[in-house]
Amino acid sequence: MAGGTWDPLGEEKVRPGLYMRFVDAAIAQIQNGPRGVVAMPVKDLATKSHNKVHEISSVREAMEKLLEKDANNQYVNAEAIEPIKKVLQGGANKVLVFCTGTWNFEAISNAFEKYDFNVFVLAPHFLNGYTNLVTSWVNDCREKLGKHFIAVLPELEQQEQTLAGGEESAQPATANTNEDEPYIVRLRNGLQSDMGNSGTEMDDLNEAIYQFAPYIAGVIAGTKLNESITYRRLPFSGVSKKFTHMEIQNELSQGNLVIVEDKYGLRIEQGITKSGDKIRAIRVRQAVAEDIRREAESNYIGNLNNDEDGQVALLSAITAYLERMEQYSVLTDIQVQLDPAYHGKKANYKPNPDSVYVQISYTDIDSMERIFITVTL
Repeated sequence: MAGGTWDPLGEEKVRPGLYMRFVDAAIAQIQNGPRGVVAMPVKDLATKSHNKVHEISSVREAMEKLLEKDANNQYVNAEAIEPIKKVLQGGANKVLVFCTGTWNFEAISNAFEKYDFNVFVLAPHFLNGYTNLVTSWVNDCREKLGKHFIAVLPELEQQEQTLAGGEESAQPATANTNEDEPYIVRLRNGLQSDMGNSGTEMDDLNEAIYQFAPYIAGVIAGTKLNESITYRRLPFSGVSKKFTHMEIQNELSQGNLVIVEDKYGLRIEQGITKSGDKIRAIRVRQAVAEDIRREAESNYIGNLNNDEDGQVALLSAITAYLERMEQYSVLTDIQVQLDPAYHGKKANYKPNPDSVYVQISYTDIDSMERIFITVTL
């Protein structure tokens, strides 16, 4: 008896027999992208390391790749890698370090756009003026490149405003209340041990914020998607600036991340971005966008037919990915379908032959942050 394989578009079989073909039930599964990766530009490292991105996973690796040795075989300028140490101590799995001798933000941003990472942070020796450049760059990456990540920036101490009656304002004079910054985390204070000694209180407080930002970036990157950094205990003592209850409420309402000191030590009051969104929810949103984009660019675009079979395969792959996230309590209430505005008998628009519009919805699973108890006597 004749047999073998067959292809509906191939040569017609002549002899009687059984011919079999094997079809993948779905296209390539959407895989989780890199997690726990922080990108950071650093200055004052060995000349050999300049103008390139280095992947660093340990302090030893940072020393070997980024520092030079003197005649006595001792590393020179070892303090330059302190920001890298702090990122790793915070919990990051890997640091992408762009080494430079001069500050050229265009070169920095161009270098990092070629890499996948989750959090961006400035090393302490950046000038404050760069924070505005970073914010614009983060927004451009999201809107123009489909590249999603969080940036940790300092919310610096400002001169206090004097209100009517001589009362001092608790909020910074130039507080940033921009609600369109869901990807920006603004750190409001740091460690007492990191305060400068310039003799000016405001500058010394700001130095502590600069110094602690890399550690917070590591904390955010190293936290699982199904966890929150709210009330995260920090293994340090002494905060650079203590806030009263009313001041903490004011800082949170402005979208600032505050370190609080209580009788148990230091903790992060609430994991929020400048827009007031939860960092946990934003990180899930970013992971979904990044993972689907990455897989689409690698396996789907140009490889799938834009017919019913191809569209079903695409929807199945996205659904399977989200269901995997659901198993780990990251999200729930998943719905994946062709966008009815573009597909179906009641569509309002007709898509191009090479375009497919997918509608995804889910519900974030949040962490328990407020517990209300009623005691009936």
